[in-house]
Amino acid sequence: MRWLVTAAWIGVLGMMVTSVGGAGLGAHGLGPATTTGTGVPAVICCGGGGGGGGSNGTYEVILFEDGLPSGTNWTLTFDGTNHATTSTAFEFWEKNGSFNYSAEVLPGYATTPASGEVLVDGGSVIQLITYLATGYEVTFSETGLPSGTAWWVSLDGGAAVESTSASLMIPAADGNHTYQVYAPEDYPTAVYSAGTTAGSVTVDGAPVAAPSIKFTSLIWSITFTESGLPKGTGWSVNLSEEGTGWNSTESSSGSQISYAGLFNAEYCYVINGVAGYVSSPTTGCLELSGASQKVPVTFQASGGEKIVGGPGSAPGVAAREPAGTTGIRPEMECCGGGGPPDYPVTFEEVGLPNGTTWSVNLSGWDIGGNASSLEFFEPNGTYNFTVQQLANFTSQPVAGQLTVDGSSATVGVPYLPALYEVSIPESGLPSGTAWWVEAGTAPWVESTASSLMVPSASGTNVSYHVLGPSEWPSTVYKPGPQNGWVETSAQPTTVSTVKFVSQVWEITFAETGLPKGGTWSVSLNNTTWSLKSESSGSSIVFAGLYNATYSYTVHPPSGYSASPTTGRLVLSGASQKVSVKLES
Repeated sequence: MRWLVTAAWIGVLGMMVTSVGGAGLGAHGLGPATTTGTGVPAVICCGGGGGGGGSNGTYEVILFEDGLPSGTNWTLTFDGTNHATTSTAFEFWEKNGSFNYSAEVLPGYATTPASGEVLVDGGSVIQLITYLATGYEVTFSETGLPSGTAWWVSLDGGAAVESTSASLMIPAADGNHTYQVYAPEDYPTAVYSAGTTAGSVTVDGAPVAAPSIKFTSLIWSITFTESGLPKGTGWSVNLSEEGTGWNSTESSSGSQISYAGLFNAEYCYVINGVAGYVSSPTTGCLELSGASQKVPVTFQASGGEKIVGGPGSAPGVAAREPAGTTGIRPEMECCGGGGPPDYPVTFEEVGLPNGTTWSVNLSGWDIGGNASSLEFFEPNGTYNFTVQQLANFTSQPVAGQLTVDGSSATVGVPYLPALYEVSIPESGLPSGTAWWVEAGTAPWVESTASSLMVPSASGTNVSYHVLGPSEWPSTVYKPGPQNGWVETSAQPTTVSTVKFVSQVWEITFAETGLPKGGTWSVSLNNTTWSLKSESSGSSIVFAGLYNATYSYTVHPPSGYSASPTTGRLVLSGASQKVSVKLES
């Protein structure tokens, strides 16, 4: 099937229509047109009534094209004279009067309007000529997404086209085209990953299908499977996501505890104690990166190992001192005594580099070493403990209380890198507007204030990325700089202010020729606003528009014709105006 490319995808968050009554465009000299990279005038100034034309009573007439590749040679016949250019606009200075024009019809393009008339009546005139590429269907298909899930494809850097089915089609002219694939829920953590995120396709006089896109789920699970507990015994696991503060405790009287719906991230866990049993492992950390994981947990009945020399120890049993530990409790160095049994009290650390020396104080007694676990032996009772704090690390917990009640006790001690605040200020956003920063490997941090803080370890170079409000598909505010890095130290750090610049513009339609009291309207992207004109110089303004391509249709009152009737505009960093002539 052959297409005529006429549709323009628009990402509009909000629009406002206002009327500007008064004395029309007036005679204001435009000077040379300032154009964007697309060739569309970026700034078009039209003044109020009377005066402002050329020194010899002439007024500026601009006819510009939109839609041709940069550098394309095109011709225009204006007032009987032929003109040619590779730029996007022709500029004439004319006295009051009407002037016919016709634009060259180029192969592979439809021209709208191909010809017409411009009326100079005491002011500048601007006429848009749109070249629309004729093309063929490019079909994109996907596998792996649940039915009804939205995904997007952008062709040649244009606006993304959405689909909730397994395929979508985008018309394109002959030639080579590049495309970009957007997965669902692309921010802040991708739920699906596209096997092909970008590619190219060639159109050669017929419809074409791009290679199928395979989406893979990025939601995983962690399953803990226990062995050693009697059937029906309850046990539980606490799981936390590093750097986010999220944690959850799940319990079960079966053999498995499973956490589902987890993203790629680092998670730490604690196997909570079960009376009369010791678990292995007790604590640990793991990273999800493209696959689910399983953690086997073994429970063993706790024993009544004795230590020689202290109160409650039994004679003839050697004192235990794990390799790599240095115990300085006096009762571990002598023999004798009797009394109630002692039970192992074990502190297990995770997170320290191998060979790092650390220590724990339990009710006034210290044990230190460079092994991953430190062990005390205590009779039944309640004991306070304190964990040694190390430079550039924070232990969890720092201090606490434990109870020995007829079985061993284990305390997990995760050591985490000490984090310090990196402050990122912003300017330019309206009060209360949300914005985001991603620093290092930490998750996105959101703020509705004029600054936000992200955590970072001391002595590291942290890269960060700023995301403005409504970043996709159209940028409402552009941050600058958008990326940066900072070297942190053991104290709060502030980076340069991120300045947001608004990317919201407006399109103004200004009419001439309609008697006072007449009603006319303009449809922009199939949304119509009607405005009753109070004079021959009334205007319709569409505000709150983003950088994008917009199509429009002018609806004159009964008995009148409009020039132009339809057209297309590209907003790219500035507002625009369109002059409309209404004739009976």
